[in-house]
Amino acid sequence: MWNRLERITAPVTETVTSTQVKAQCRIDHSTDDTLITRLIEAARDCIDGPNAIGIAMVSQQWRMSIDYMPARIWVPMGPVISTDTLTYLDDAGVRQTLDSDEYTWRKENFGAWLKPIYNGTWPTVRADYDSVQVTFTAGFAGTGDSPVSLENVPASLVHAQLMLIAHWYENRETSVIGEVPAELQQGFDHLANRFRVGRF
Repeated sequence: MWNRLERITAPVTETVTSTQVKAQCRIDHSTDDTLITRLIEAARDCIDGPNAIGIAMVSQQWRMSIDYMPARIWVPMGPVISTDTLTYLDDAGVRQTLDSDEYTWRKENFGAWLKPIYNGTWPTVRADYDSVQVTFTAGFAGTGDSPVSLENVPASLVHAQLMLIAHWYENRETSVIGEVPAELQQGFDHLANRFRVGRF
């Protein structure tokens, strides 16, 4: 199911700022501001989404596609803020949107379940590629608010990003010459893997 997830909208903001990065890296100039912006985005990509650790830190919209209608639909990524639409192909192959009153959903720490309302049933669905699609918004609580609140994004994930950015800032090549690199025991992987729910 992980390879059937597609990001629809980008995160509304980043979880770390250039000011935080400059403090972490002890940078007191603006020469590398473009590089810092790129490193912030790259570090976020190492956490967000199914190809990273399988979560979404800041509010962003995703679509999950499956080829049939199971008894219950499992959305494997989260934290889920909302389930936005559930669409399906009817017998004629026409995509229909199921009214939200026809199903209910329950969030879990990093995912959600959808099922028909009590005594309800799913509609007849054509068995075909991507016949059922669930669009949902994921991110930690408060990140979908206006203004955005980042207070519920775990500090360990923020620190993991800052550590990774600092490493990349100091080491701009793919290898280190003349040194034997060693990963910190309490480094990025240690911090990020506490939240890992992805395919790996």
